[in-house]
Amino acid sequence: MRRRPASRRRLRPRNPDRPRSGRLRLLSTLLLHAHHHTPSAMISIDPASIEALILCHLGAMRQRDPATIDPQQPFNELGIDSVEAISLTEKLEVDLGIAIDPVTIREHPSPHAFAEHLATRSDET
Repeated sequence: MRRRPASRRRLRPRNPDRPRSGRLRLLSTLLLHAHHHTPSAMISIDPASIEALILCHLGAMRQRDPATIDPQQPFNELGIDSVEAISLTEKLEVDLGIAIDPVTIREHPSPHAFAEHLATRSDET
């Protein structure tokens, strides 16, 4: 099969739901694997892992390295508006396997506080 020159290759549009970061993809895969292969009563996800997942999602949304995001900084200072907050909670629902009310992201205004809250929620399910 003959390959087209690089200048003539068609670029596929990027799927916005597909994570960019390899770290995010790995963490999401591990959490999904644990969720689907472990009875939900046995799932216990520590706050640090949830915080890392939140920071990876924020990094992908803001096109920044997750390591440069301060977990104590409020979401609104990170530039997360209400639409992005809903998107973030939807992604976390899929990753963690728990229902998350989008309002809770405003009640727990930083990635660290939100991770702490979600860790207690994952222990309850």
